Amino acid sequence: MPVHFSDREMQRAWKQNFQAYEKADKNSPKVRTNAHRLLLFYSIECGLKAMLMKNEAARCTDVCAKVIECGHDINKLLDTLKAGQNLKVPHKIIIKAGGSSPQRILNSGEINQMWRYGGEATHTHKQGDLVDFSDEALEKQLLKISVWIREALR
Repeated sequence: MPVHFSDREMQRAWKQNFQAYEKADKNSPKVRTNAHRLLLFYSIECGLKAMLMKNEAARCTDVCAKVIECGHDINKLLDTLKAGQNLKVPHKIIIKAGGSSPQRILNSGEINQMWRYGGEATHTHKQGDLVDFSDEALEKQLLKISVWIREALR
């Protein structure tokens, strides 16, 4: 059973997580870790959900089924918000094989798991083609989305 949050709590989570990401970035700009990126990911997720709640005039996530349906999937949230293709993250991401772990493929709703458990992106599928796409490139794409969120939640 999901825990429900108000629209104000969701906006606060967006801002606080993003501020924590920015502070970590300023303190160690040359050392990027999955922990930095995870803060960014969760801020983007909260920001997109806050936008969706605003669009739906929903005061709490329990009355906004679309928030629950999208889960952690950044692309589903962007599609629901009709953001366009240029903000979407890759739909398939290949995680670098490590030790006895085989190479794994995840989708845009599982990026948080990759970074939470220490994974590293190596390639992605964009429009059906396999391309190099690092953690840094995913981070840059999330930063693009953050600009869009900031404008929408003013």
